[in-house]
Amino acid sequence: MSTTTAVAVAVDPASRSDASWRALLGNLKLRGAPDTDSQVIACHQGLAFHRARKVLEREVNSLSAPGVDRLVATLRQGAHKAIDAEVDSLTPPGVDRPHNALGEAVAR
Repeated sequence: MSTTTAVAVAVDPASRSDASWRALLGNLKLRGAPDTDSQVIACHQGLAFHRARKVLEREVNSLSAPGVDRLVATLRQGAHKAIDAEVDSLTPPGVDRPHNALGEAVAR
């Protein structure tokens, strides 16, 4: 699994097939694009979307309503953590950010 730090890249992951994301990523890496390149990040996000979608499609009929609720909560929590990481990376040193994306107090 990739450990690339999530950044706010506004690309619909369903705009390309998983094969198209793989091809684009291969082309970018062949040209020496770093992992921090926004297109490389978008490729990783697109590929992650397709991997998760495939698993969910395979298991969707076996999930209970509470299971669906927990999965949705997990996805939302992950999205909030990604947003917080992005905001932290953009917040200048010495500037307090008292709340995270969930509105909870942030200890610094």
